[in-house]
Amino acid sequence: MRLHIVFAVLLCFSFWLCAEAGSRQEFGVTAVNDEIYLHVPIWVFGRTLYWYTSEEGLSYISLARAEGRVQVHSPKLPAAHGRAFSVDRSGEISANQLQPLVAEMDEVRDAEGRIRVSVSDLLLKDIAGISGFGVVRKDVRPFEFEGAKVEVDGIDLWGSLRSLRKAGGSGYDYSGATQTVRAGLSIVVPDDVPMNPRQFDHRLGYFFDNTFAENGNRTFLYPYDAPIRRWKLEPKARNATASDPVRAIRFHFSPDVPEFAKPALRRALEDWESAFLEAGFTNALELVDLPTDVAARGYAGLRYPIVSWSDRSKSRRTITPEFSGIHAGGGVSVITDIRTGQIIWSEVSVVWPPETAFQFYVAACGVNDPRILERPLHDEVRTDIMQTIATHEFGHAFGLRDGNFGEYAYRIEDVRDSSFLEESGFSPSVMNYTRCNYVAQPEDKVPVSTLLQGVGPADRHQVTWGYIHRDPDLDHENLLSLLNDLADKGTNTPWLAYTRFQPYPDATGPQNMNEAVDVIDPVSASRLGLQNHERLLEMLPGLLKDGAFSSLETTQIYFQALVHREIMMLHPMTLIGGYYESYTSVGTRFKPISADIQQGAINFLLEHAFRPMQDEVSSLRSELFFPGEVRRHESYLHGFLVSEMLSVDRLDRIYAAQVEGDHEALSVLEYLEVLRKGIWAEIYGGRPVISYTKQSVQENYLSALLDALQDSSREESNYHYLIAKLVQPSVSFAAHGRSGWRAAVQYDLEMLLTHIDRVLRKTKDAATRGHLSRMRWRISEALYGAGKNGAEQ
Repeated sequence: MRLHIVFAVLLCFSFWLCAEAGSRQEFGVTAVNDEIYLHVPIWVFGRTLYWYTSEEGLSYISLARAEGRVQVHSPKLPAAHGRAFSVDRSGEISANQLQPLVAEMDEVRDAEGRIRVSVSDLLLKDIAGISGFGVVRKDVRPFEFEGAKVEVDGIDLWGSLRSLRKAGGSGYDYSGATQTVRAGLSIVVPDDVPMNPRQFDHRLGYFFDNTFAENGNRTFLYPYDAPIRRWKLEPKARNATASDPVRAIRFHFSPDVPEFAKPALRRALEDWESAFLEAGFTNALELVDLPTDVAARGYAGLRYPIVSWSDRSKSRRTITPEFSGIHAGGGVSVITDIRTGQIIWSEVSVVWPPETAFQFYVAACGVNDPRILERPLHDEVRTDIMQTIATHEFGHAFGLRDGNFGEYAYRIEDVRDSSFLEESGFSPSVMNYTRCNYVAQPEDKVPVSTLLQGVGPADRHQVTWGYIHRDPDLDHENLLSLLNDLADKGTNTPWLAYTRFQPYPDATGPQNMNEAVDVIDPVSASRLGLQNHERLLEMLPGLLKDGAFSSLETTQIYFQALVHREIMMLHPMTLIGGYYESYTSVGTRFKPISADIQQGAINFLLEHAFRPMQDEVSSLRSELFFPGEVRRHESYLHGFLVSEMLSVDRLDRIYAAQVEGDHEALSVLEYLEVLRKGIWAEIYGGRPVISYTKQSVQENYLSALLDALQDSSREESNYHYLIAKLVQPSVSFAAHGRSGWRAAVQYDLEMLLTHIDRVLRKTKDAATRGHLSRMRWRISEALYGAGKNGAEQ
């Protein structure tokens, strides 16, 4: 009897061991002719899996068994705020998620009891809901399987793909030509316990994922029901002030990253360690080489976040004033689990050399960096710029947005002080588009290391809120209280505060100005920047003569100097009609910039924005520019600045502050009068002679004012556009509420016409008379109709 009992116990134990062994079975793969089969362990069925292809990215699949058939589903995974979703804590999916069905086949088991699933069609056919290898030609073998690696949590397979693509990445369609690329598939079984989502908060600058949000497009504007993007970081030591994570955020160099670049890229990542330390993590970040076997196969897959490299040293981008973007040379891709916001993979892309960013640096900050005088040191400067760009891109890889973090907060004296700069930088955040410190003067003798951005106090605050580890026993309410206190700290501290990134013209004030040093006094910053600008232009002929820069490089630096000059004019311009924007737990608050500060900005612009620049480059003109080229650049810049000063959006904001504000606001009439008397100063004298440069400025002024009066901008009628306008608080309603400032524009044009009539009776200069007569005709036509004379001469 006892033997029977012992035998029964041993038999049950052996069944348990078999079952346990079966639950730990690994994936497998076989290729028969052109068919690729996955061998899937039984324990995987009913789980939601990551399915990632190098060609099309991430999708989700689940596998089910039904009456001798294997079904492949693309499960629906709706998102909701701050809580686990339809996937429960064990990772199981609910029955109603097993739709839609994307493939079905007979159930076939291999010798180890795993179920064989054909994936060839899933990879090579365009099946909705699942990522494949894209469009392929039918007259060539589209995918040649080369190898696979079984992982603890899934499998990778790879090979070569004959793909119908734009060959060479040149942007031209080669009419169906094919190219061979490396391609692969990664299948990953997510962690058994999903990461707890952290609910988006509008006071913080995080990306979010909410593809299936119930409130649709409005989520882009008010994403309160979305989890933020962040990596899963858990401390090894519970309840410690700071702890190593259970699993660090590890990036890998792609094989093409050269050795000379690796130290700078490591420094870029290490700069973020201080932020994660404030969040409670030590040694949270790693950047290592890819394992040799992974590098050799040419496909890294979903398990290896990477830093990739693009060498463009053989090409140079030409920059002109008409195309004023600064193409920094970097980018980032992030793949996130939409259910929790967990970042599961990222690629930080580095472009070498960061040429236009280098040219801008020379134009804006070169007078403070002696390395630009010696050509052999230029690549050292480029490497520093590359490091700064990579630091910014790593911020995106951690979930942070491009934004305006702590802008309009530092004092002028702070960004000229070496000790302050080494502690806090000239920008509170490396995520701001601030580039370099053009405010510091040569006499300040700031270290060259402080001329470029690095991780600042606002970055540390953001990472602390997003990644802070806590007492595991802390309940949900206390966690929300902790996060709310951190968010309030940022809102109430100017150099920590976040403002939504708003591309022009929706931006409302100096907190939303890109490329500008983040000081509370834009006028003084631009005045100091102009001093450095003029020093640089004086240096250019010598730099060209000494061989520090070639003729082409010198021309491009000059163009970037014009770009920088535009920025230094636009920064004070944000004060005119500007608002200070702040967030609270209940919404957004707007406070108009005071009238005296706006008046100071107007005076600065009238003094500097339209000053002729040709004398500053006279010694370069014959060597570098076509006849008339400098004048055309100058005319373009002046026209752009005038149109910005008189844009309907700016007039809207000035008028809104005038009629809705509770302070002594600058009125539209006062603003227009100051501009008129500044730009048309000659007609308020005796017998004026107006230079050709000033005539061009005045003509641009009149065109902008007439456009504002006639509202030449087209109003969008698209339903979704209108809905977006209604729910976005900072947007300016271009076609509504203008009756007040339109009357002011009408009056200002009448006053201008009166003064032109008076001057025409006095001036003897033929060019001036012709210019004023033409301006008079345009005003009369706008005010009184074609063919009418309006006021008499």
